[in-house]
Amino acid sequence: MNLKKGASPLNRTDQSGWENTFDPSKNLSPRQRDAARDLIYLVSCAVNKTKPDAAACLAMDLSEVYRLAKAHSLTAAASFALEQVTELPHSFDQAKKKAIRKLALFDIERAVILQNFDTSGIWYLPLKGILLRNDYPKAAMREMSDNDILVDPERMKQVRDIMETLGYTCEDYGHFNHDVYSKPPTLEFEIHHALFDKDDTLPFSAYYENIADRLVFDGYQGKMTDEDFYLYMLCHTYRHYIYAGCGLRSLLDIYVFLCAHEGLDRDYLRAELEKVHLTSFEEEMQTLSKKVFSGALLSEREQRELDRFIFSGSYGNHQSAEYNKLARKLGYNDSRQAKRDYLRKRVFLSGDRLRKRYPIVSKHKALYPFVMIYRPIRGMLRHPKKIIREYRNVIRFKQ
Repeated sequence: MNLKKGASPLNRTDQSGWENTFDPSKNLSPRQRDAARDLIYLVSCAVNKTKPDAAACLAMDLSEVYRLAKAHSLTAAASFALEQVTELPHSFDQAKKKAIRKLALFDIERAVILQNFDTSGIWYLPLKGILLRNDYPKAAMREMSDNDILVDPERMKQVRDIMETLGYTCEDYGHFNHDVYSKPPTLEFEIHHALFDKDDTLPFSAYYENIADRLVFDGYQGKMTDEDFYLYMLCHTYRHYIYAGCGLRSLLDIYVFLCAHEGLDRDYLRAELEKVHLTSFEEEMQTLSKKVFSGALLSEREQRELDRFIFSGSYGNHQSAEYNKLARKLGYNDSRQAKRDYLRKRVFLSGDRLRKRYPIVSKHKALYPFVMIYRPIRGMLRHPKKIIREYRNVIRFKQ
């Protein structure tokens, strides 16, 4: 998808913004590229149920492959492939055992939690990896750091009582669209009252406002259709993609899901993708994931996109987040005029923003020019490095 100068993905019919995030090609060393190639090969063998080539595995820098696999939450999947042709190195062996053990712990604990929800008459919907793992050849291939569950938003206080009774603690209750409940040593559940924050600038929040109406219930447990689950996956992935980036596991999830659900209703999906403005994003994700994990040759453009996934890791990184934030503020426009306009607005706030930041201006309008001068000088004295870095980033910004 190509964006015209000045066109923002958030103001277009199609909001994918696929080509307008951080391009890390120059940040990947030859060693990292080799490790990424080897990791993708191993993971592809694992999910496609094929035996890897023993000689190819012997030639791999497995310490670097492990480092990258860990960053992308793919150590278990790689281990299942490697063990077919060689004795697992200690790091991979421990990662596999940890994934299996954690999966079992989550299953046991989740069953107790959901039984309490059933008893209390609270409807719920398991999300993300809880369901995706069933599409992998072995469930433990799909590593999870937590379990996500959507519940009746009207019953969050009762949910909190249940979780605390079961030994969980929550530090930031009610601050976000989900509450994080933890129990030592490793268990963590994200209990959602909404799939996306209501103040999210993306269109997903409104689309999923009345999610219960779209679910099929078996008792108090809700279930999405395969099409709706896939759509939610894409929305969730896209949100990560445009903010801090997302890694190879996100691509793998798409690939594995599509292989397991070949009979999706494409007419329904096309209509719903248009509503959330992700038509092009879905096409790109589908094509790239299938080519990457089937070993197909990538175009130069597709390789750049893959580099972004490799660079980001499972949950993105600060560099990608900073670049993507600047891209959005510039309206995905790298023209000199757009950069001048942005810098001018950063230095000289509009009247409304200045009054909000300095309420005294509303009472004493004569102070307006003094505050306009005071603010940038104060900023340079207090945060010179931060301001210089932002200025350089703006000047160097390229789509």
